[in-house]
Amino acid sequence: MCDRGSIFRRDFPTRVLHLLGCCAALYISLRAEDAPQEPPRSLLDWWPPDERPPLREVLHAEDYSRKAQPFLAGVDWAILGMDSGPILGMQVYSVTPMKQADLAGVKEGEYLASLPGGPIARPETLENFSRMLVHSVDGQTREVQWQPGRKGLEVYARWWWPEVQYLREQKRDPAWEKEMIIATALAWEDPDLAETALARAVAKGFPRGVLLDLLAAAQALNQARFSEAMSHAWFALQSDPDSLTAAIILHDAAVADFKLKAAAEMVRKFPGLFPRSDMAELGRLIADHRGLPAGRRDEPPPSVSAARRRRRSLLPEMFALNENTRPAVEAVRATHRTMLGVEAGSFIPLVVGPAVKNAEIELRFKVAATDREKTKFARVFGAGWIDLNGPKADNLRTNGIIDGALALRFWHPNRMDIRHGYSSLNRSLCIPHMTMSHSTTHHLRMILFGGRSEILLDGKRLLDGPSPVGARLLAPFIKTVGMNAEVWDIEFSEILEIDQDEEVTF
Repeated sequence: MCDRGSIFRRDFPTRVLHLLGCCAALYISLRAEDAPQEPPRSLLDWWPPDERPPLREVLHAEDYSRKAQPFLAGVDWAILGMDSGPILGMQVYSVTPMKQADLAGVKEGEYLASLPGGPIARPETLENFSRMLVHSVDGQTREVQWQPGRKGLEVYARWWWPEVQYLREQKRDPAWEKEMIIATALAWEDPDLAETALARAVAKGFPRGVLLDLLAAAQALNQARFSEAMSHAWFALQSDPDSLTAAIILHDAAVADFKLKAAAEMVRKFPGLFPRSDMAELGRLIADHRGLPAGRRDEPPPSVSAARRRRRSLLPEMFALNENTRPAVEAVRATHRTMLGVEAGSFIPLVVGPAVKNAEIELRFKVAATDREKTKFARVFGAGWIDLNGPKADNLRTNGIIDGALALRFWHPNRMDIRHGYSSLNRSLCIPHMTMSHSTTHHLRMILFGGRSEILLDGKRLLDGPSPVGARLLAPFIKTVGMNAEVWDIEFSEILEIDQDEEVTF
């Protein structure tokens, strides 16, 4: 006969541990119910991080010195800090004779800035302005008035001049002066060098603050590290809730990374900073995305989600919009390549026969600017899709202006425009690592798939944004003005809703 007491004594430790485990599980469950529940995340959502992303020394010491020393040798240290230009504004690169800017007396090298209390002037919003401040090179300012629309001038991509802000804030110290000059002056033109310099300045004691967060945000934006750009900009807004620079960077990075709710929040908080139509446009794009089937809402970017889809070439169904471009169109259809030059005129508008829902442009190109004296216009190379039923389709039919569904423009010397057909998605970027020469090949992909738009340049994602879901009459085009371009491996394809390994019965 068994001794019940002995059995209890033998199992007692095990029973106690089991009871304690049950109590602990119940406590954790109750605590979880009491804690605020984080809503399920979607592709549109973004949560600010708990900590700033780390600053990186992107370049090794030898590469840093090789690039930093020539730049520092060109700095005029005697007049450093005497710059009277605006902190927020655009520098004029070229002025077209007898156009609005020329008639208003605007000169190359001057800066265009907003009037006090007005929206910030950026390259993508320049056409909307009727009054602006002009900062001359000698430090004088004057107001100019002109009609909304094209001004007849080209500007550099930069709209924020952090070196001016740094020099005016009087946080200068010989310990970090050289590093901060590099970090501020080259945040657009060479963000890898600028980030390395900023990390070195912090290591030497440069204090954390709004300027540091803004510099890190701008550098990340120009490196196409959009999540990090949003994070740094968000921390800048925590220190300075009225920072227009932080709001613009966070908005632009959010749009590029498909975080439309964060972009809409910036438009809501800064109503005078962005076009009034942006809130309605972003709201419509968010609603379009939410209307997708559940399985399509959180797919990866189009280049990934459409990789296994079958393609149908659209080249056989294309035709030229006018007689001038017919030979080039025929060459593209036959050989998948074309040569474009400023004297040839210019642009190749191609029209797709049927309406398509999902499509991709892929091409490789080399491009170099012609001598400035040989062209009266800005020097630009571009490619993209335009919706021929859209509100700006006549721009392409009449004069080849690139706009519409999705387009990328490269302006000499270092500006790149993304045009999306929605004012909230259009923006200008620098091209820090792009070389415009006939010795350098670039690879461009532009994909419209599943309500998403994606642009990849040399493997780097420049945009992951929304696009209308329905079928459209899309026209792909290639354009050059003041540029000599060689374009090959041209593919204009419809992306089918069929996997490559799926059997199809006709």
